[in-house]
Amino acid sequence: MALWLTQSQFSTSKVLQNEAAEALTPNEVKDFLLHCGSDYGFIFYKDGELVFGRDIFGRKSLVGNISQDGEEIRLELTNGFFERKVIDSFEIPVGSIFHFKKFPAPTITDTSFVFKLSPHDIAPTELEITTYYDLEPEQPLLSFFKTIQVKKLDASRYLKPNSDVSAGDSERKFEPTASRLIVEVKKAIKEIFQPKLLVPSNHLNGSSEIPEQVTVSFSGGVDSLFVTVVAATVLDEVKQFNLVNTVFGKTENDFNSASDRIKGREAFEWLSEHFGPRFSMIEVNVSHSEVQECRSKIERAMLPNFTILDESLASVVWFGSRGKGKQVFYKDQKGLEFKPSSFAFCGSGSDELLGGYARHRTYFEKGGWPELLEGLEMEIGRIGARNFGRDDRITVSNGVSLIAPFMHDRFVEWMATIPLPYRVDFREPRGIGEKKLLRVALRLLGLPPHLTDTPKRAMQFGSGYAKRQNKGMKGNDRSGDL
Repeated sequence: MALWLTQSQFSTSKVLQNEAAEALTPNEVKDFLLHCGSDYGFIFYKDGELVFGRDIFGRKSLVGNISQDGEEIRLELTNGFFERKVIDSFEIPVGSIFHFKKFPAPTITDTSFVFKLSPHDIAPTELEITTYYDLEPEQPLLSFFKTIQVKKLDASRYLKPNSDVSAGDSERKFEPTASRLIVEVKKAIKEIFQPKLLVPSNHLNGSSEIPEQVTVSFSGGVDSLFVTVVAATVLDEVKQFNLVNTVFGKTENDFNSASDRIKGREAFEWLSEHFGPRFSMIEVNVSHSEVQECRSKIERAMLPNFTILDESLASVVWFGSRGKGKQVFYKDQKGLEFKPSSFAFCGSGSDELLGGYARHRTYFEKGGWPELLEGLEMEIGRIGARNFGRDDRITVSNGVSLIAPFMHDRFVEWMATIPLPYRVDFREPRGIGEKKLLRVALRLLGLPPHLTDTPKRAMQFGSGYAKRQNKGMKGNDRSGDL
């Protein structure tokens, strides 16, 4: 009997083999997590049954590796990343729970489960998969087992945007829905700190107590700015929000001229003027030589993701979650010395839900509302495979858990009820029409246009990371060392 679990900001420091795990059954674990309404990744083994999986949006990482030595098959499952560089590892599919029956007992380390199976072990094994998505036929876990039963769950209440576009060609008021958006994100942030946990919290790292200092991954863009403002209005217990702003370059001028640094400072000034001394800014300046020094750590943590784009995004997230930088207070304000929290708020998911990418405008221009609707459904369904699994491994390698209020289960479910014409307005120019609903919500919160009406810049460009890359390389090229 053994359990590894990460759920919301809680996790087991090592695999649990105690009374908390002993009290559970595989079906109880599976049923609880399917209905808990939060992010999770887990592995559970008891009495010949193995159950493991990830939540519907893949916000927590779970990685596997299958190797074969003669007739023996070796399956290793780990919570984050392998201590050695395993090129042929794979992510456990998002939104899927695998339940093996008649499975041999594992060898267990602090962070992984290792199973060795002979042909005699494989023949009687039964596999039941509960999933929200269609599984790829080449999924490694499917290739060795003959008796497989798949139970498909309905994800439409999360993934399918409201198809009512009747307001799309008319003048429309965003303010009522924007007011509701603020309320729903406030509820999401409160619920994040009141999770339903599979095992009592005294068996887990993490606390339901809100710390006096909270970290925010902060570019100064509308996503992270909105999360910061709402969190500051909800979390009265927090004495100080530390806004971690990460940029790359060779010189001081490079750091100061990076788009994210300029936006970050402007937003930090506004927050400090309107909320008082509850904010500090952690200016993380990363030189090219430091990127090279830390590159192997970043690459190991991001696997099985391996592209140039993965490396650029992972690098920004890694240095940001490490949080080594200069702490700045506004003018003569004074505050607490920066103490990293075990989690960091981020604005992830806003673009996918609210139509924030440039390609969303392209969808609309080519195929109108139907093509945009199809595109957003696809984006939400693949956010875990594209971003969350990698980012979770990266931040966990620095001891930090990411919290994305925009991707809280109930908030995503609410967003699915909002018609697309009340999320975007592509009659407006770039930087205003995308995520129109969010920009209006920020204005309702009192923010000025120079902070609400700015075009999106991808993380690798806003931070200046892309300037250090070979101009001939493409984002989907394999990273050099991988």
